[in-house]
Amino acid sequence: MITAGHCFAQGAAVFSPGGPSFGTAGSRAGYPATDMELLFGSTYGSTIYTGNLTGTATFVTPATGNPAGSPAQYCHSGVFSAVVCAHVLQSQTAQICDIDGCTNNLWQFSGGVQRGDSGSPFYATNGGNAQIRGMVVGGVFAPGATVGTSILIHPWTQIAARYTGLLPNGG
Repeated sequence: MITAGHCFAQGAAVFSPGGPSFGTAGSRAGYPATDMELLFGSTYGSTIYTGNLTGTATFVTPATGNPAGSPAQYCHSGVFSAVVCAHVLQSQTAQICDIDGCTNNLWQFSGGVQRGDSGSPFYATNGGNAQIRGMVVGGVFAPGATVGTSILIHPWTQIAARYTGLLPNGG
């Protein structure tokens, strides 16, 4: 399982508030250039959790192709936002910076995200099937706002390239 690298220190227990334990945070090599890390200590499959605090396991497949002009409905499912859909691609070269440094080559989509949703799945629905498209790593927020105006994700292609051989179905 994968989460955002800025969320947990290596070796920390990872769980959803009010929900199950997901394991232990592993290596986040390359952080902050890449904002992702693997979780260990449990059996994981080709599922994402949709909903809010407790979530529902939903089977997903890897997405193919470019999101620009796709007929798919783009959604993210975070602990605080629950399920938010109708995201529209704005950029495939976005960047987010904080005190640790910058993460580049992110996709930016319109549509809100709440603080605390990092590490949540970003996926497409098309004909009732869910296809993983990436993972939320942040948002664009006005000063003092708790809901962002757009969402920043690591695309699935970056995640799969980084963890080839460790992900189900060959990444």
